[in-house]
Amino acid sequence: MHDNLLLAKPRSSDICSVSVSSNPLRDFEAIKQDSTINNMVRLGDRFGAVNTATGNAELTMGNLTYTITNYKEVGGFRPSTLQLLLAILRKFTANGGNSPKVVIPIGEYMEQRELKNRKEAIKKARADLKVLSSLKIEGSTPKSYYAFVNFADSGGIPKGSSDIIFTFGSTFYEELKKMPHMMLPSLIFKLNTQKYPHSVCFLQKISDMKHLNRGKSNEDIIGVQTLLDSSPFMPTYQEISEKCRHFKRDIIEPFRKNLDALSDALKWEYCYRANCPLEKSEAENLTYRQFSELKVHIMWNNYPPQKTESETPRKRTGKKSTNGKAISSAA
Repeated sequence: MHDNLLLAKPRSSDICSVSVSSNPLRDFEAIKQDSTINNMVRLGDRFGAVNTATGNAELTMGNLTYTITNYKEVGGFRPSTLQLLLAILRKFTANGGNSPKVVIPIGEYMEQRELKNRKEAIKKARADLKVLSSLKIEGSTPKSYYAFVNFADSGGIPKGSSDIIFTFGSTFYEELKKMPHMMLPSLIFKLNTQKYPHSVCFLQKISDMKHLNRGKSNEDIIGVQTLLDSSPFMPTYQEISEKCRHFKRDIIEPFRKNLDALSDALKWEYCYRANCPLEKSEAENLTYRQFSELKVHIMWNNYPPQKTESETPRKRTGKKSTNGKAISSAA
């Protein structure tokens, strides 16, 4: 049901989309990731009540529980924390994962983030490193098990140093080395998260779904609700219902503006399903229910080729036949 929303045939001039930048960013970065990392992008500051005995706060997502120690002092994840996390993972992946220690010169980080104020950049990076260094993980994924594992052994910017230094916890490092990688637009580091607080979460989720659904008909289709859920900084329907009920002002418009902020990497349009976009007039008069049931069609400016799962070489294992000779089979 779409509350009598008409399935009108769209005119090209009416499609609600973002125009392509005249100088789109064409570079992508490879980063190690799995559901453990992807969940961290959704942590935000929605941790539960602080344990008065330990000072810790927890948040459970699926089979994984994330704990931040000394939460009152450290706080939760901020958009800038996510950008630093992804920058560390990018550097780790680029280095081949040969060491749990990652060093990023502050000048390199500022250039990557397009930051101008060195003193402020160091101050924010130190605060974000405190959050990452205070994180512990417990639970399991299909390929990993964490028994209250430290995400980091250490992290900081030593006094007088010009380097961001972060060392992954030894157990997590062994799991991180085994994780697959995905392509992430370098735009994600440059996004202005003070103006567009959901943009990093949106772009990471869109990239993740593109990677997971590669080769499928829905690899560039993502649900509006999926994107809403991807940002811990977005108010929920229930929160707005209990306050002012200004759904368009507090949810629908920020959603549109934060997707528009990704125009250097992609353009987008609302749709009911693939190849069925909305007309502009329809998109401007949505109820919240209509809005939340829609999907978003992503059109990348320049996405690098990626192999589908069927094209990815499968490992071969040796098996012995009854006559003792080794035979090879796909794992």
